[in-house]
Amino acid sequence: MKFDFVVLGATGMQGKIVSRDLLENKYSVLMCGRDKSRLNHLLKRYKKTDFEYFDAREINKTSNIIKQSGANVVINCVEGDWNLNILKACERANASCIDLGSEISMTIKQLKMNKLLKKKNLISITGCGSVPGVGNVMLRYAADKFDRIDWIDCGFSWDSNIKKFVVPFSIQSIIEEFTDPAPIIMEKKFVKKVPLKSIINDNFTAKCVNNICTKIPENAVDSVCGNGICEGNEGKYGCDPLGEGPNPCVGYIFCPEDCA
Repeated sequence: MKFDFVVLGATGMQGKIVSRDLLENKYSVLMCGRDKSRLNHLLKRYKKTDFEYFDAREINKTSNIIKQSGANVVINCVEGDWNLNILKACERANASCIDLGSEISMTIKQLKMNKLLKKKNLISITGCGSVPGVGNVMLRYAADKFDRIDWIDCGFSWDSNIKKFVVPFSIQSIIEEFTDPAPIIMEKKFVKKVPLKSIINDNFTAKCVNNICTKIPENAVDSVCGNGICEGNEGKYGCDPLGEGPNPCVGYIFCPEDCA
């Protein structure tokens, strides 16, 4: 059977999500990992899939698995320490590769393969996890909606109704992200910041625009007001603080000029 995609690390948290999403969208997927039992529910539910054991340390064997699958795109969900091995395996198998990112030192090693990949007309997209990755895709899409962009604040925000900590992906990566100095871009230069010492607390307050309750940074209250219509869920001073309108929201902006 020829597959549309190969997912490496398919037995992990992110790998299972990627595999399921592709299968739900009618693609055929060869799922590769070390523990087949973790994927039995997908193997039973979907016909256009199969499982193959693989070891990221073995570049040639991994390359052969990719070749035999017939897929020309590999999605690498393995721990980032193995990204270079897997990119080498993809290059040998003439397949393009997407991964979830890794340390800068690993990324530099991957970038050194650029000429070889270009020569073979292959694509490697690294760092396509949540941030950067999906965040970059969203920013690129949003950029086309504006006439001009002066600056962009880009980061990762955590606001969950789950009061206990839930591991969203590799615990090894999470520990590294909380403890290792993080390279960020400031004024077009890379600088390193200690994650737990560079947290930004940004309080938000509610705002009603066209009867829709949205949120804006608290420091924007003085410069941004409501829509000038004193109706619906807008009270006397912007959003209805009592939450009695059709679209109630908690908190409000003090904009007396809205309803003089």
